[in-house]
Amino acid sequence: MTLPISYRDREHQKFRNRAGKVSVSVTSDNFISIVDSSGGATYVGEALPSSLTSSPVWKITRITKEGSIDSILLADSGEFTQVWDNRASLIYG
Repeated sequence: MTLPISYRDREHQKFRNRAGKVSVSVTSDNFISIVDSSGGATYVGEALPSSLTSSPVWKITRITKEGSIDSILLADSGEFTQVWDNRASLIYG
């Protein structure tokens, strides 16, 4: 599913810090979310509260931009089976 660019840009920008990096942790009643920007990609991880970043319990999304096209891909088809610490080396599709 691809969201309109204006929506993605607006939502993505609210997480940026002064260095242009994204690193936010958000907690809700059901999940915790971590957002991190590194190596030209933004990663969004979701898991149950109290989950360790080293545990295979995360759903991870990678967002990249090539020119004017944004690409939003999930690791392991969006299953809660990934390790957040491994986000940069996972296979997305």
